[in-house]
Amino acid sequence: MKICIIGCGAAGGTAAQFARKTNRNVEIVVYDREGYGQYSKCALPFVIGGMEWRCIIEFPPEWFRKNGIEYRKEEIHRVDLENGIVEGEKEEEFDKLIIASGASPACPFEANNAYSLRTLDDALAIREKAEKAKKVIIVGAGLIGMEVAEALIKAGKDVKILEYMPQILPGMLDKDVADYVMKKLSIDVILNCRVKRVDGGTVEGSDCYEADMSIIATGNKPNTFDGKAIEVNERCEVREGVYAAGDCTIIKDFFGRSIAVGLGSIAARQGKVAGSNA
Repeated sequence: MKICIIGCGAAGGTAAQFARKTNRNVEIVVYDREGYGQYSKCALPFVIGGMEWRCIIEFPPEWFRKNGIEYRKEEIHRVDLENGIVEGEKEEEFDKLIIASGASPACPFEANNAYSLRTLDDALAIREKAEKAKKVIIVGAGLIGMEVAEALIKAGKDVKILEYMPQILPGMLDKDVADYVMKKLSIDVILNCRVKRVDGGTVEGSDCYEADMSIIATGNKPNTFDGKAIEVNERCEVREGVYAAGDCTIIKDFFGRSIAVGLGSIAARQGKVAGSNA
C-alpha cells in the first residue's frame, strides 16, 4: 500500500510520522514544495528577530528518509481522486491520500512590493529587508501582525500597525479584554483603519502612511485547487481513502459550527488522526 501526503507542515509531517508508526511496511511519500522538512511556523517571528533559522527545523528531510519515508521537494499540480493519481514532476498512483497543503496569505486590497509571513522563506525575506529599514507598517493586528510587530520592535524598528476592526486581536479576544491588553502595549496601533492600497512602504487608507517597508497580515486562505477549505469528519476523512488535515481544512467546533482554526496545535492533532487512520 502507498500513502501520498501533500505538505510537510505540522499536519503533513505529523501525519507521515503516525502513518509510519501505525504501519511499518506501508510506502509513504511526502511532497513538500519548500524543502526544509518539518519546522515550527510558530517560531517564524523569532527568525525575523534574528534567530538562526536552522534552530526551528524540527524534522529535516534526512530524518524522514532515515525513517523509511520518501521525502520529495516537489509541488503537486493536480490530484485525481477518482483514479488515485497525484501529479508533481510526474504522475504517481496512491492507495491513500492525505492533503495537508496548508494555507496562503489572503489580502483584501491591492498590494504591491509588500511582504507577508507564511513560510520560512517569507521570514528570511522580511528579516533581510528589515535590516535596512527604520520604519515598518504592518497591516493587521491579529496574532501574526502582533507577533511580527514585537519581533521588529525588539530589533529596534519603528513599527506602526493598521487594523480595520475597532480592536486588536479581533479573532481572539472580546473587545473589553482587547482594550485592556492594548493599554499595556507600547505599540503604535491605529484602529478602524480601512486600507485601500499598498505599494512598497506607502499605505493608502483613511490617511496616507509612509514607511520603508510594509507587511500584510490580514489572514489566510486554504491552499486548495478550488480555493475552498476541505471539510473533514472526526477521523479527518474527506471520502474513502482520502484524508485532510491542517490549515486547508474546516472542522466542527463544540457547537457544531464549521470553522477554520489555523493553529499549529490543531494541525498537529489532525495530522496524528489522519496518519493513524490512513
